[in-house]
Amino acid sequence: MNSEPNDAPKHRATESYLMYVGGERRGDFVAHPIRYLSSAHIAGLGIGMREIIPLVRDMFVAKGNGQITMAPKVMLHPVAGEDSYITPMPAIVDMPRKKLMGMKFSAGYPQNVSHGLPYIDSEIILKDPETGRTYAVLGGNWITGARTGAVSAVAADVFAPKGEVTVGVISAGLQARTNLIALDCVRKISQARVFDPNRAKREEFIHQMSTFLSFPIVGVETVEEVVRDRDIVVTAAPIRKRPGPIERDWLKPGCFVSALDFDASLSRDVLLQPGVKVLTDDIPQLDSKRHEGFFDNTPKVEVELGDVVAGTKGLGNNPDDVVVFLNLGIAPSDLVVAQHAFERAQEAGVGIELRPLTTAPPSSQ
Repeated sequence: MNSEPNDAPKHRATESYLMYVGGERRGDFVAHPIRYLSSAHIAGLGIGMREIIPLVRDMFVAKGNGQITMAPKVMLHPVAGEDSYITPMPAIVDMPRKKLMGMKFSAGYPQNVSHGLPYIDSEIILKDPETGRTYAVLGGNWITGARTGAVSAVAADVFAPKGEVTVGVISAGLQARTNLIALDCVRKISQARVFDPNRAKREEFIHQMSTFLSFPIVGVETVEEVVRDRDIVVTAAPIRKRPGPIERDWLKPGCFVSALDFDASLSRDVLLQPGVKVLTDDIPQLDSKRHEGFFDNTPKVEVELGDVVAGTKGLGNNPDDVVVFLNLGIAPSDLVVAQHAFERAQEAGVGIELRPLTTAPPSSQ
């Protein structure tokens, strides 16, 4: 007697079907919606930096209170002899009213800049922490820029001089834009200087940013000019292992430096000099980079930004100390901004909802 169940497929089993069979019953292949948001989708949502900074600050408070799980970045280098890299960045954010789980997958290719392509390209995946199922995939470039600027602003709000300040920015790319916008949210800026070796890029930066920001932005010809006597300095050059040009005596007493490019803009011994205090966003990540040949002349760092904003530890800096924040970039900040963008997009009906056309098994003729 034929014991084949009535709902068995009435066609010849193919290799592809055998890899599927039973999955529908177990739920392996049950359709569930995934929302895709490109960076263009996200940029069109009208999310401002004043929304993002509190999200990032809350995340760092959670990190200081031990509510973040993450691993140091693992960098693989796909192009021999180049400073290019790819890196997966998984994390779990377990805050009292918000639990997030996901991963950012990022690639950095310094040589792209000369071809008119972005230096960094990334995607962010959000997963349901209760089931592990993916519910959103987001283009990561807008989020990377926004969260990096917000992280600098959170740190600057603690360590930068109070009152009216001057700013110097190395680079005229995305990170320079978002950092300048974010710093304007936490300090009154009287003037900003910008240096980029590409004069046309620098002039475009000045033109575009001056139409949006209320303070004067001046282009300069050297790194020394952009750094000397500034209250806040942002370094966003390509990440490289060789020492940079910034000397200790260029840095104004009491200034705050947000180094987005590891220590690539700093000369070999700047961080070892008296009167320089160093902190970072994640010490295990910093230590892992030492094993890859970065931060050879960086002292042992014992304080994270999360420790300071959570009130669990202080940096012990004096008013005249130079404070250097090694802003390495961590996945939890990406996830909180990505979740905010996802929720805003759902409300607005923005994005592309990815759904299988059918949940039925594939047919064979």
